[in-house]
Amino acid sequence: MYSKKRFRPNMTKVLRIEPEADPGGIISDAAQVLANGGLCAFPTETVYGLGASRNNPAAVARLDRVKQREGGKHYTLMLADRESLGQHVKHVPLIAEKVVQRFWPGPLTIVFGDEGTEGLGIRVPASRTAREIVRRAGVPVLVTSANISGRPPATSVGHVLASLDGLVDLVVDEGETRLKEPSTVVVFREGRWEVTREGLISREMIAKQARVTLLFVCTGNSCRSPLAEVICRKQLCDRLDCSEDDLEQLGYRVISAGTQAVAGQSASEEARLAAREIGCSLADHTTRPLTEKAVREADRIYTMTKSHLKTIQGIDPGAEQKTALLGESEIADPIGGDGDDFRQCAQVIEDDIRELLDKLI
Repeated sequence: MYSKKRFRPNMTKVLRIEPEADPGGIISDAAQVLANGGLCAFPTETVYGLGASRNNPAAVARLDRVKQREGGKHYTLMLADRESLGQHVKHVPLIAEKVVQRFWPGPLTIVFGDEGTEGLGIRVPASRTAREIVRRAGVPVLVTSANISGRPPATSVGHVLASLDGLVDLVVDEGETRLKEPSTVVVFREGRWEVTREGLISREMIAKQARVTLLFVCTGNSCRSPLAEVICRKQLCDRLDCSEDDLEQLGYRVISAGTQAVAGQSASEEARLAAREIGCSLADHTTRPLTEKAVREADRIYTMTKSHLKTIQGIDPGAEQKTALLGESEIADPIGGDGDDFRQCAQVIEDDIRELLDKLI
């Protein structure tokens, strides 16, 4: 049900969503404004946002003028759901994926820093009204706070009109926003993350989620999976420009285990030599049996053979979605071979992990 439409002399329309009323018509009107290249202010759970179609350069230029900001500045891309993220970002790091799953929809803007120089900021708000406006618009919607740059964010329609009356086409009024503060902003870039604006979602909350465990599995945990473990750690350190001691602090845990391993044994001599030749060390490695707990806690599990995959499925059928062969083909067990066999095995693992980290980091 519509409230009475107020046509202001300067042509900014305000539509009020009344409590308990069906907001469908108002949401459709707002979506149509955006689809047609207009500017629409609408509520989120944090503050009121001002949206424009990213597909319409004139609308974006007008948004710059209304905000009184220099052209070329990045606005946040607002999505109706987290499932559509892949349509706009080529690569979502695993640690960012975990944050997305935990905090979206919600008061969190994520900047994917590898998407251009400044990165691409994306948000899926908790507000159903905001999500539905964006969904029905049918165009990618850029959103910024509904105020003049440098002024306090708007948490009510009165605040919006105080700055933007006559400058925008439509304001959707849903009363005061619930949280009354801007979203947290976190940037993911080159395997690291940084909170650049802290809101209701704290740094500590993000740090708790931005953690991944990679588990490599072979049979005895004496050569292939330990090699994968130390090679992965080395490549992570190279990519993140950090020491191994810093990996877990940065959110990365790398372990290995064996489906038939006996606990507490050393890596094979040949595996230790092969590791040393590529700048890694297995001197302190002790074998670990694969456990249900390890399978459950791992975010990704990589096996050497298909038989290892079947063993993991037997331990936890629900782990199928996070388990895969390390490479495109099985990696044969070098046990019983000579030094060349172990070196070749290490080289294959090294190449496979390089490709793997390109997808995960």
